[in-house]
Amino acid sequence: MTLLNGLFIGVLDNTDVNGQPSKIGGIIPIQNGITGEWLVHLKVLNSNNKKYVDKEVNMFLSESQSYGFSLPTDLSNLEKQRFGESLSHWIFIFNIERDVWRDGKEKLTAQNVERIVHNTDFSESDMYELIPVIHEYPLVKDASDLNDILVSGKALEGPSDKVLGKDLDAISSFLIFESQLQREKGVDRFYEFLNPFEISAHYIKYEIPIGNNPIVVFNWNNEAWNEGIYRSERNPDVLFVPVRYLAEGKLSEKLTKASVDSLSQNTERKEKIEDMDKQIIERFFNTIESKKYNLTFDKMDLLNFHTSIKTNNLTILAGLSGTGKSKIITAYADALGLIDKGGENNQFNMISVRPFWQDDSDLLGYVDTLSSNYHPGDSGLVDTLISASKNPDKMYIVVLDEMNLARVEHYFSQFLSVLEMDSGDRFIRLYNENLAPRLYNSQTYEPKIQITSNVRFVGTMNIDETTYQMSDKLLDRANIIELKMVPFNQRLSGNDGVKPKELSEISYSSYSEAIENKESFSQRELNFFWDLNVTINNVLPMVGLGWRNLNSIEQFLSNIPSYVGFDRKVALDYQVAQRVFPKVRGAEDALNELLFPDKEDINKESLFELLDQYKDLSSFDISKEALDKKKAELKVDGFVS
Repeated sequence: MTLLNGLFIGVLDNTDVNGQPSKIGGIIPIQNGITGEWLVHLKVLNSNNKKYVDKEVNMFLSESQSYGFSLPTDLSNLEKQRFGESLSHWIFIFNIERDVWRDGKEKLTAQNVERIVHNTDFSESDMYELIPVIHEYPLVKDASDLNDILVSGKALEGPSDKVLGKDLDAISSFLIFESQLQREKGVDRFYEFLNPFEISAHYIKYEIPIGNNPIVVFNWNNEAWNEGIYRSERNPDVLFVPVRYLAEGKLSEKLTKASVDSLSQNTERKEKIEDMDKQIIERFFNTIESKKYNLTFDKMDLLNFHTSIKTNNLTILAGLSGTGKSKIITAYADALGLIDKGGENNQFNMISVRPFWQDDSDLLGYVDTLSSNYHPGDSGLVDTLISASKNPDKMYIVVLDEMNLARVEHYFSQFLSVLEMDSGDRFIRLYNENLAPRLYNSQTYEPKIQITSNVRFVGTMNIDETTYQMSDKLLDRANIIELKMVPFNQRLSGNDGVKPKELSEISYSSYSEAIENKESFSQRELNFFWDLNVTINNVLPMVGLGWRNLNSIEQFLSNIPSYVGFDRKVALDYQVAQRVFPKVRGAEDALNELLFPDKEDINKESLFELLDQYKDLSSFDISKEALDKKKAELKVDGFVS
């Protein structure tokens, strides 16, 4: 049995077995007399969770659990009719417990039932929208604070996913704000046209309003709606509002526009993004060159790495051992202020991958049935993810050092599937939910944990005989970055320009201010990617570009930092080299056609020739260099790995 996420509202379903309305329909005795139980069918009225509207939900009534009703003393139709009439005057708020019988049929049972007498404006045809209610808390004292959070896309402390549900499409686009301080100023606020994009047990986030999609704000006083709305006593952070109150044109009849009638991003948005991006980049450069790290890297590579972390859930640094892959990630975390000097937090978790790891239990942990406890893995990853979900305004970086010492697709399999989902749907299963009641620490380590949007994964890979080859599944989901070697005579001496210990922590909400929404490809760029896909696919039928690759590249290109020398042409070159060409591999017979021009057959085109055809988009110097390395490897080994 599973308790479904989400709160439901309903009424007596007074239809008989033939589907006809009846005063005693939906009321079924289980045993004779008052000592027995009565089964009552409820009709779900949630407008924004239609999955269960047509489902039969059972409410069991007995002497010990009657929810305040007088149960019939016999089975006569008169007693049942009186019982049905008493039930029909109430509306019910409840949770749903789902069970699947052996024959595969689904059984839904109402739990934690609350009954509320019909309001004066009750209509049997009403459906109800479940609307989140935000109450005053330290970070949100009035509507001005809430407006700032909605405009910046920060996390908002509100109803949990257990009340609203985990399906973002089913969460209301309306929001109500109630606070004592706001009420003293006048009235509360009612928000329309919100777009939820993440929900957890601790907070909810809405997409940043931009351009022609503003959030409309009304003054709101719940006394004007008292005749129709319902509130749960157990869950005061939500209201059930009749859909007819929310219909287009109807809101203005009950509500008045607030003095600020809409919230949307203004022309300062781009400048704000650029300022935060510039601040992060300068801190990163200074940290890299400080005496603590004393590293020398090409600045274009550093910008590429930073942009990849911003826009991708998984970034991989690949190359020879000793080139500074782990150190550059540590320096980046240090530049963000994530490395705790006292060793008390886990915002930066460097995990050393072990060669013997076979499945995700080696990384995440396991259930010990003898002690009835869940034992998290030594990696500390589970605690990091739990901490991230509880602290949505903190940034977290998880590093899998030498991640291909074991097969990534085995120990990281859940993550590879989950990371491509929307942030609100990214859950990792630690163990079967049925085991939770038996475990002493199931409250600390729940069966599933969420990977929230404030977590970034970074891997390092050495390419040698001791490691495993990357699979296409992994290549599809990551930016594979190979850092250029800077000539030894250009080595920089560490300076004291900025000492990492002096850097304050950059919050996730501040970091996310540097992340821009997607912009569209030009038609020329789309033609290029299609031709690139066809050229590769003609030689390697199971290889090419998918929508996942294309969307990731688009997100990368829309977040190019404002830095001299790193423009769209350079960024496009990096993306082709690190998202497309790593999949070009195989034996000599297959790759000759892609890597070596065939002058005798004008119908065959190498990748070099294709890049030259689109030189107006980029010089593709980095991509050509990557292909040259493959040509050299092909000549020496007869294959490209």
